[in-house]
Amino acid sequence: MLRKFVASFASVLLAVGAIVLPGCKAQNTDLSNAIQAAKWATYDCYFHDVAKGKFHDNLAILIGQEIWYEYDAKVQYGIDVNKVKVGKPHQVGSDLVVTVQMPKAQVLGCPAIQPDSINFVAKTGGALVFWADLGAQDKQQVINDAQDKLEEKCSKDTDMLARAEKRAQELLKSSIEDIGNATDQKYVVQFETID
Repeated sequence: MLRKFVASFASVLLAVGAIVLPGCKAQNTDLSNAIQAAKWATYDCYFHDVAKGKFHDNLAILIGQEIWYEYDAKVQYGIDVNKVKVGKPHQVGSDLVVTVQMPKAQVLGCPAIQPDSINFVAKTGGALVFWADLGAQDKQQVINDAQDKLEEKCSKDTDMLARAEKRAQELLKSSIEDIGNATDQKYVVQFETID
């Protein structure tokens, strides 16, 4: 029993050492792992939106109207972590400075339209006509159009873009400072925006 405890304790110490000790040399601190923090710096936003379009469905042609549809979607804001570069610590006056080059926040990928959430409504002379579904081709066209419109709308949402960028900076700064604290170094983190 005692051997199992000692073996387990030794395994835990080795695992902790494997996580904490790499890069503990103050001279050659490896800050590249800090970039992983930027992967967590995303905002998932959920939208319920309404749009209109023209479709090939027989009913739409018969009534000669555009069809309005509503849908739910998820949009992710963040930064392209592949473009983030963390510089080596360098002395500036009395400070040990780490410069992080980071792109501006953006909409990551296409908005995820939830197909089951799409509802169609045609308006004719004040009356609303509901039907359950359109053909597969028209439904895919709805999803494609909605993704394009929502992506354009979200890419202009300066408030959400600013929040995502600030969150990425905060997580990167915290991660770099934590690495510094583990090596008895106090880093001053500076950010440069890149394209």
